[in-house]
Amino acid sequence: MILVTGGTGLVGSHLLFHLAEMGVSVRASYRSADRKAHVLQIFSIYSTSAEQLFSSIEWVNADLIDPSCTETLLAGIDEVFHCAAQVSFHADDKQRLLTDNPLMTRYLVNEALAQNVKAFHHMSSVATLGWPPEEQKDKLLDESSVWKDDPDQSVYAQSKYLAELEVWRAREEGLNASIVNPGIILGPGFGDEGSSSIFGLVRRGFSFFTAGANGFVDVRDVVAALLTLSNSTEAPHKGRFILIAENMAYKELFTLIARSMDLPPPHRAARPWMIHAIRIAHWLREKTGGRKATITRETAASAQRISRYSNQRSVDALSLNYRSVEETVEFICRHLG
Repeated sequence: MILVTGGTGLVGSHLLFHLAEMGVSVRASYRSADRKAHVLQIFSIYSTSAEQLFSSIEWVNADLIDPSCTETLLAGIDEVFHCAAQVSFHADDKQRLLTDNPLMTRYLVNEALAQNVKAFHHMSSVATLGWPPEEQKDKLLDESSVWKDDPDQSVYAQSKYLAELEVWRAREEGLNASIVNPGIILGPGFGDEGSSSIFGLVRRGFSFFTAGANGFVDVRDVVAALLTLSNSTEAPHKGRFILIAENMAYKELFTLIARSMDLPPPHRAARPWMIHAIRIAHWLREKTGGRKATITRETAASAQRISRYSNQRSVDALSLNYRSVEETVEFICRHLG
């Protein structure tokens, strides 16, 4: 049996669909019953047998930072896809991220070792690779890139790096483990959550673009990479893999989305002082009883940073044939509610 943690997230839900379609016996962890209904909607994008496939999954409401819960969750499991994580770029969530992401990973890999799980696949992020120094800003980061403590690193990146250390430690202790580091994952069905919020911004007529650039990848290609790792027993197919389809400026991405929606593309550059002013406005709105700020110090910095990555190892070792970002954007726009 296969376990997927974070089964109601973007990667988890898409991975579950493919596993269910393959007829694999699968267990999935979740935290909110409402989110399970959301997964069924994802399944419906890809199949007319969505309810049948969904009902084949064994769902477990699990608190992954409870070791006794983890022991029960892994009972009878042969392979783990660890897709669950706390994600936030808000200062108030700092301690929760730094505690929960490493701790849940520690409990999972420890139990995987104790129960002789055959394979463990950890969903990380390119955020753990940092970024090159200014004098090497055009350098492509690859799997040899190492973490550097930096006050500008996001708390999310720190927490995912600490989680990776737990996987590497368990690997030294005999766990057959691999780590994938996707860039910004794009996929349908998640409205204004996470990376999908970019589509909402453009749809509402957002006319600004930031100076930053990043690596982007289709959620279906992330799933393809995970399934390839699952089916492989060869040593070169273990370790770390960066999953990136294309490195792209945010301006170019926003333009692709706007054109796919038949809308005018963003045409005004957001200057640093403008982004700072918007961040302060969001902060004030939150402090006076409004909704939680979505533009924070960390998200503002990321929007202006240029980060580029190499996907060569995943192409060579896993034979991945990535979809273009343009193809991904068009697919998502066709399935917007």
